[in-house]
Amino acid sequence: ENFPETPLLPAGGHDRAAVLGAMYAFSKIMPSGSRPSSRGAFLFKGWGGSFLPASDFEDSLDGIESLLGDNGGPFFSGASFGLADCAWAPFLERWSFQVPAVRPGLLPRDPARWPRLAAWFDAMEAEVDCYLARVKGDRRT
Repeated sequence: ENFPETPLLPAGGHDRAAVLGAMYAFSKIMPSGSRPSSRGAFLFKGWGGSFLPASDFEDSLDGIESLLGDNGGPFFSGASFGLADCAWAPFLERWSFQVPAVRPGLLPRDPARWPRLAAWFDAMEAEVDCYLARVKGDRRT
């Protein structure tokens, strides 16, 4: 562990189980039957060229919203940034720009529809310095 004062994966107990649970939930929450591409991850149905229906995105976003509430948020494991946030961040960051591009009006950062997910984005931007410097995307990336 390079940073034992702020471990990304707690040594044991409930905190460790929460982080691992949030990581393992990924395969259950993200749309099944979609392509896990490195650039357009979980946007396309199978290996064909058609986008997933809006309902698949909504179901996944609802699942993410619920998962973020399991430990009190704003992060996946609770009040502190952890390994689960590292695992989810690249996909959620892409979805925040890509989903509205393929399904106009469907906004993953919508605080009225997915308040915990919006709070997660806000916390990542406010509390995780490397997120703004290296992970956070924009409309071009």
